Amino acid sequence: LMFTGTIQVEFTNSDLSVKITYWENLYLDYADIDSVEIRKEFQTGYRTYGYSSAVISAGIYENEEFGQYTLCKEKGAQSYLILHTQRGVIVIADGDENTSGLLYEKIKSYNKTKK
Repeated sequence: LMFTGTIQVEFTNSDLSVKITYWENLYLDYADIDSVEIRKEFQTGYRTYGYSSAVISAGIYENEEFGQYTLCKEKGAQSYLILHTQRGVIVIADGDENTSGLLYEKIKSYNKTKK
């Protein structure tokens, strides 16, 4: 278990899903996202509940900036997608830089059309 696990981000025109090995899958409608930002640097803080291996980290984390939030992160991820949602803050750090960028642009364009 130490060197196993994957995070698979899939997105459509209306929602996204994050499938996580050994943890709960995450499903989120774009309409539930209030704002989104992408960062190169982010202090994850510490895990209060969840799963972590040498490959992925997922679960409930806590840091000074957000308090409790949900993290889905592949080790070696270069950017953090921070979603401020109706359910709280969700941080996704996918190992594929293109996935993070495409998802960021899709959410931004969806949020423009819903206003």
